[in-house]
Amino acid sequence: MRLMLVPMTLLLFALTGCATGPFDAPPGAEFSDVDDLQIPWFGCLIDIQTGLPNPNCRNSDPVVFPLSVWVTDSVSTLPINNVRVTFTSFWSGIYVMPQSVIEAVSLPETEGWSTLSGGGEVFAEFSGEYEGGYEPTYHDTWTDSTGRARTWVVIETMPQDATGMVTQSGILVDMGVESFVVNLQASN
Repeated sequence: MRLMLVPMTLLLFALTGCATGPFDAPPGAEFSDVDDLQIPWFGCLIDIQTGLPNPNCRNSDPVVFPLSVWVTDSVSTLPINNVRVTFTSFWSGIYVMPQSVIEAVSLPETEGWSTLSGGGEVFAEFSGEYEGGYEPTYHDTWTDSTGRARTWVVIETMPQDATGMVTQSGILVDMGVESFVVNLQASN
C-alpha cells in the first residue's frame, strides 16, 4: 500500500504544478483604490410641450476608454498575478471588452467611435475579431505579472430618466474575495 501512495502523491504534485490558471483570488487579496469616473456624456432632454425628445438635441457620440484594476496581497502589498477578475456592466449600452476587439485608428471610418482619454482625443473602432451584434456586458479576465486586470469600456448609451437627463451607472469589478463598483457619472 505504501508503494502505491508515493506514486499517487507524486502524480498529484505534478498535476498541480502544471496548472496555469487563472486562479481564484487567495484570501488576503485586495483591489487597489479606483476612483469613480466622470464620463463626457450629454443626454437629450424631453421637449416639455410634445413629450418627445428635443429635435435640436443630439446624444453624445460613443466613448471608449481602458479601465484597469490592480490586485495585491493585503499584507505584503506585492502584486498577485494570474487571478481571475470579472467586469460586469450595469447598463445594456455600456460594454466591457478585451483589448483584442478594440483597434485604434487615426480617423473614424464608421460612425466615429471616439474617446476622450487623458485629455487627448483618440479614435477607435471594433477590430476584425468583433462579431457584429455581440455587445458584452460581462468580461472575464485575469491579472498580469504586475497584478493588473484590464478591460475596455465602450459606452454607446447611458441610462436616462424620464426627462432625458443622464443617470449614474456603474461597472462591478469582482475577484471572489472582494468586489467593488466603479460609478460612471455623466459630466454634462
